[in-house]
Order: sequence, then structure tokens, then C-alpha cells
Amino acid sequence: MKLLLCTVFLCLACFFSAAAQTTPAAAPTAPAAPAGESSLWEISMMPNPSTEEREQARWSVLLENEIGIYAYDMSSLELRKESETTPPVEAAVLTKTLFTNKALLKKINAQYAGQLRKKEKVQYCAIRMIFNLKDRTYAVPEMEIFSDKGRQIARQTKPLAFVPVPADTFAEAMLELCQQAAGVAPAAPGA
Repeated sequence: MKLLLCTVFLCLACFFSAAAQTTPAAAPTAPAAPAGESSLWEISMMPNPSTEEREQARWSVLLENEIGIYAYDMSSLELRKESETTPPVEAAVLTKTLFTNKALLKKINAQYAGQLRKKEKVQYCAIRMIFNLKDRTYAVPEMEIFSDKGRQIARQTKPLAFVPVPADTFAEAMLELCQQAAGVAPAAPGA
């Protein structure tokens, strides 16, 4: 009898404690996370990527030639439509040229020598490009030059002036990628 009575009390205690834990009023509230921090935990076997690794992953290589390595940031691609029912007519994208040509680097380093710090060299430029998808023209409204330390050493802005996209260049490869992303059939050169 005692065993039966103890078992019943034990079952009731377990039942009421489980019910109390699932009741919203009895649930403990977590302290608010400080601003800018998430209260969510992240579990992963892989370590979080460093700032440098995230920056490298941001860029997709499109072309390499005698001047350097050309890449673009797909997350920066913006398509502009004239109306909701028409296909995009313009595309804007951020591109990057990592200079590899020694003679060109020597010339650029001499050009920006006044802005470079001790033991610093020019490494790459970031270029904002805008493409007119139908008439195969593009403009470069902004260009920034960066050192091998990641420091911006020059910034140039220009008014929009669209020029024809030259054949067999990085600009043509980028135009074709933008047309593909926009779902616009590539126009033939000179069309």
C-alpha cells in the first residue's frame, strides 16, 4: 500500500512540475541581449571566418589578363527597370581589379607616392560600373584605389558618361554577366 501511495505521489509531482514548466507565466524570462548582440547561440564544428576570409568570399573572379585579376561583388548588383512590367534597362555593380602587372604597379605606385605611407604599395582598385543593358554602353562614376594594407589612398568620382563597351574586355564580360542576371538576351555588338 505504501509503495502504491508513494508511486501515485511521485507521478503527481512529476505531472505538476512538468505542467508548471510549460506554463508561460512560470517560464523564466531570459535577460535582454545588449544592443548589437544576438541572444541566439550558434553551434558549429567550423570556426567562424575571419574578416579577411569574409572579404575574400565576397568577391567572385570573372577574368584574368596581363593587367590583373578582375572580380565582382554579386551582392552589390542592382538592376533598374523603367516600369514593373519591363525588363531591367540598367545594372550597377561593384568590381575590383587586383593589379598583378609589375610595370603597371610601378607606374601606379609612382603616381600615388604622395598618398602612400612607408612600406605601403598600391594593390587594387574598386570600381563602380553602370551598364545600359540594351545599347551595350557603360559608365564608371566612381573608382577607389587601395593599398596592400587595405587603406583607401585615392577616390575619383566622375559625372555619368556612357561609352560603348569594348569587345573582349573585362567590361564586356561584366556586361554579359549583368545581362544574364537581368534575364535580358545579350545584344550583338553594334546592334
